[in-house]
Amino acid sequence: MSEDQLDSTLGLREQNRLERRARIREAARDIFCLRGYVHATTREIAARARVANGTLFRYATDKRELLFMVINDDLDNLHVTPGRIQSGDLCRMIVQFYRPRYEYFAKYPRLSRPFVNESFNFMEVPDDEVGRELTRNRSRRARVIAALAKLLDANKQGCSPDRHAAQLVHAIYLSACREWLEAPAPDPKEGLKRLDNLLRLAAAGFAPEASGRKKR
Repeated sequence: MSEDQLDSTLGLREQNRLERRARIREAARDIFCLRGYVHATTREIAARARVANGTLFRYATDKRELLFMVINDDLDNLHVTPGRIQSGDLCRMIVQFYRPRYEYFAKYPRLSRPFVNESFNFMEVPDDEVGRELTRNRSRRARVIAALAKLLDANKQGCSPDRHAAQLVHAIYLSACREWLEAPAPDPKEGLKRLDNLLRLAAAGFAPEASGRKKR
């Protein structure tokens, strides 16, 4: 076999692999949205994707990994860079930063609720004990925090934010988003409004001393 033929064969194999992965991902999305995460089965997902169970498990080791595969691919396409955010007060800019996520989660609540819960459940699990897709999710979280730190640094507005401030903001978002998703029909506008209120509370401080007006 010539080098050109070998390259062509390898290219076809990769194309087939990506096509199978896309079928598995979309089958998982359909079944999770139809059955709910708890009641969905990998066997049903494999059948809809037209692959054998063993083939499916080469792409995702379990149902959780399938869920993260779907969300990971979707969120990768939602990443918002600080340069695309309209200027304004800092809290409003942070809300813009997270807006695409709220709109996406509201579109797929039967995916989003278990995804957020599983993300919390595995926060303290060592990297070598989680699957490829959860590891990928953790890597994105680090990138999101880095992008958020860049946004804060470019808009200090009298303060000196750093990575710790970005981590605090992201923690507020995670908690607020999880609570918001408990609603029967999550409304992005309501979720973003609550996020804005929490961010402003954190920015102002909730103790009297924080505003420089101690009670006498």
